[in-house]
Amino acid sequence: MAANTRHPVKVEQDRTEIARRLARGEKQVEIAQVLSLSRAMVSYEVKAIQREWQRAFQDFNQAKLRELAKLDEAERIAWQKFEKSKRTVKHRQSVVGSVSTPDNPNPAPLPATATLATQEGAGNPRYLNTILKCIERRTKLLGLTSPFKTEPSEPADNTAAGGFLTPEQRAQRLVELLGLASHRDKADSVPPATNDLDCT
Repeated sequence: MAANTRHPVKVEQDRTEIARRLARGEKQVEIAQVLSLSRAMVSYEVKAIQREWQRAFQDFNQAKLRELAKLDEAERIAWQKFEKSKRTVKHRQSVVGSVSTPDNPNPAPLPATATLATQEGAGNPRYLNTILKCIERRTKLLGLTSPFKTEPSEPADNTAAGGFLTPEQRAQRLVELLGLASHRDKADSVPPATNDLDCT
């Protein structure tokens, strides 16, 4: 392992620049020449960068799994509440009858008889809305949604043709990812899940 006698600020600056150039496809020997570093030092920094990228990717997957677990629990509770909201409605009906005879065309009504009819309720649609939102959120997290294809048009100023990121933008995204990984220990802990069923 190459000895690292540089100042921590200089190390951070070099590592950021190396990550940016790696994303552009530059070779280590080229990076060493541009930054006036030894090839051994660049190789050491490249391995450190790759470790940080791998840890950032693992943290990202763990965060996704936590969010999916929260959505599963919210949807489960919403289904339970929806089923409870489908209460059976009872209707009591009274039937009044009479019997007529030739001698008495207008008889007095017979005593009313009661019948009981039951009907299952439709359920509270608010819980179904929550369930649909949970499904939409889960679909997005899993990357199962496909964007609509549009006719080719002039590329925007900040993207390459076809809607893809330019090499500079890809490099910037990787540098940002590296920065998030290096500071992950300083981030606040994830707050506990609440009982709110709204998946928005």
